[in-house]
Amino acid sequence: MKLPFAKTVLRRRAVRISACSLGILLSLTLVCCHFLRISAGRDATALVGMAAECHPLWKDLVLGRVSQGDAVAKLIALQTPSRILEYGPYKQLDYYRDGLRPGAIPFTGIVVYAKQGTLLTAIAYGCTWKHVFFEDKEEEATIQDQFKKCVEARFPQPQGGAPLDGAGPEKMVD
Repeated sequence: MKLPFAKTVLRRRAVRISACSLGILLSLTLVCCHFLRISAGRDATALVGMAAECHPLWKDLVLGRVSQGDAVAKLIALQTPSRILEYGPYKQLDYYRDGLRPGAIPFTGIVVYAKQGTLLTAIAYGCTWKHVFFEDKEEEATIQDQFKKCVEARFPQPQGGAPLDGAGPEKMVD
């Protein structure tokens, strides 16, 4: 016995199941994006890059276990930095997956800036991506100025401001 309405009911049921499945999948995707703070394609690219290349600190930053205003001591207790630089009132904590090996140039890492024991900015970077977890835009220029002064004090320019190797533009002309 053939029932003509059976195909129609099955089609409608299959459409409903497909639509519900798609809705659930989309909802889960949106919840995951919100939870992991992914708001654009570049954030997803950075997340994949961090998972493959970065120090484990990236997980604490993404999940919000470390945030702006936290104490530096808390961060250091949670994850030991590869290097700590201090210039002026600022402290820079660098995190590299394999540590900082002599003579190596790290292409991927996480840098955290702090002032007077409080976290200001945290950025993860790679060759092709960058992700800002949080930043204090008001302090950014001051941090860079202090860093520049520190470098200039440590590596002074020769008299006259010529480049360190002495090959100024006048010496490059044949």
